[in-house]
Amino acid sequence: MPRLRSPIIGVVGAALLVGIGLWLVMGRPGVGQTDPCNAYTCDGQGAQLNVAYRYQLATHCGVLETRFDGRTFYLEALIPSDLPASFDGRGTMTLLGGHLALFQDPAGHSIRFVDSPPGIIDHAYPFTAHVLAGGNTLIDEHFAGRVWHPQGTLAGVNGPPYGNGHDAWTAVLGTMTLISRDESVFRTEGGTSVTFVRIPFECM
Repeated sequence: MPRLRSPIIGVVGAALLVGIGLWLVMGRPGVGQTDPCNAYTCDGQGAQLNVAYRYQLATHCGVLETRFDGRTFYLEALIPSDLPASFDGRGTMTLLGGHLALFQDPAGHSIRFVDSPPGIIDHAYPFTAHVLAGGNTLIDEHFAGRVWHPQGTLAGVNGPPYGNGHDAWTAVLGTMTLISRDESVFRTEGGTSVTFVRIPFECM
């Protein structure tokens, strides 16, 4: 005689299978692992859309890139803006889309990040380069979510003298053009140019 199955057991079994399937699809950790993203913070891959996770943004060397959702996000603004002296980087990070994240702090500051370096190749963007005091050495520049190191100098342009107590550099107006993800060219208004190459963003 065939054994009868309880309909309640069948429903519970089906629910368990669906639950296990959703667990695997959502990429939640297995037994003994820690969930990197929860209602309070996100230290790894798995951030949910439109959830504000508690976040500490590093600001010591300026804001250019950061790690969130297990990947690198870059400042969306091509040219970083100065942050207030009281800005300590404590706030929340929210994934607004597959490639966009928003940082916000209690004081109302907000910074948008994207998961690939911004900027269009071969497009000339208005830009100001800087020549150090006491010579003609250009400084490293922050632009399009990356740090750029000059490969030469600008003929005829010198920085201010040492010890003037005011300017640490001479500002030079021009444009910056991305040649590739790792190379760019700065051109002055007079047509002089110098190449910059991408270097790692490091904070000592």
